[in-house]
Formats: sequence, C-alpha cells, structure tokens
Amino acid sequence: MWVSVQPLDARGQRQLKSLLLIYLFVVSAAGDCPSPDVGESVVMSTESQLINDFTENVQVTLECAFGYRAESGSGTMTCIGDKWTDSDLICEKNDCGLPLPQPHMNYNISEGTLFGAKVKVTCDKGYMISGPSFKQCFAEGWFGRTKCLIVMCKQAPTVANGKNLWSAPVNPTYGAVVEYRCDDGYTLTGSPTITCGENGEYSSYPPLCT
Repeated sequence: MWVSVQPLDARGQRQLKSLLLIYLFVVSAAGDCPSPDVGESVVMSTESQLINDFTENVQVTLECAFGYRAESGSGTMTCIGDKWTDSDLICEKNDCGLPLPQPHMNYNISEGTLFGAKVKVTCDKGYMISGPSFKQCFAEGWFGRTKCLIVMCKQAPTVANGKNLWSAPVNPTYGAVVEYRCDDGYTLTGSPTITCGENGEYSSYPPLCT
C-alpha cells in the first residue's frame, strides 16, 4: 500500500521547527558536565582521569590527594543534568606527629605537625647542626637528615719546655679539659688547664713554662 506524503504548509513547517527547538533544548539540558572541581585535598582516580566525556549518568571516583587520608565517605560523583552530585569524601592532612627525639636536638613546632609543615631544628649548647636546619612532614613522615654533633676544638696547642696531657686519639670536644705540665726545672705561669668552648675555641691561651 502506498502512502501519499503531502508537503507541509507554512503552519506545519513552523510547528516542526518548534518541535526541533524543544528537542534540542531538552538534549542540551541533559548535556555534558564540566570537568569536576574537586579542590586541593581530593583528586580523581586514575580510571576516572581516563574519561574523555562526562556525559549524563557518568560516574567518577575520587580519592584523597598525596599527603591526605580519608576521614569518611566513598568518593563517588555522578553527572546529572550537566551538574555533578556532591561527594561525601572528606580528606584530612596526614599528621606526622611529633618528630622522634634525638640526642641534644630541640624542635620548634610552631607550624604544627600536619602534611607540609616544617619544624625548626636547634641543638643544645656545645653542639652544632649537621644537615638542614629543619625537618618537613611528608606523606611518609618527617624528612630531613639532621644531626646535632658535638663541637670540636683544634688540636691542643703545645708549649715550650712543657707538654699537654691530652692523650685521646681525637681532638678535644666541647667541655673537654686539657691539662699542662712543665718539664723539670721550669715553672708554670698561668692556668694549668684550658677548656674547649661551645664555639670551638679554647677558654684561654695555654700556660707558659719558664
């Protein structure tokens, strides 16, 4: 059976155009979502980053960014009507806790102990910093190979007609006392001892043997 199709008159053409516009509007209303704006503490999963078009009903999975840990939530967002549903994933910065104590080392933790924070390192009197003067909180914990080494003085000076009694294989360190004696027949003038100070210098000149 043949069906005769009559051309549309002007009124019919206007109605058809209106229907097409309505269709296009509906399709546009259910269009793609923009790339998710997830903030600093959250990132899209590797699989979700491979999605090229965020069309209607597409789901993306979120996870905590480097240096953050999941406090609560599942981290799923769905594209509905060109908008994303809210994610309930809450991520908090990792807490490194207090740095492990080290001999003669002190910490200034004014920046706190969360991911990214730095602590300033100082050493006790008579000790000096070896390495960086701070430690930083990373995802795996505190980083910074800092040590506090005892201050060392130069080799104990010698004296004419006498000697020092320092017999250790290393130079005197902070607080060490070096004693002097004169050879027979000579008299010691001045202090019989000198002390290695906190700045690596001796407390005084060695005595004289005259």
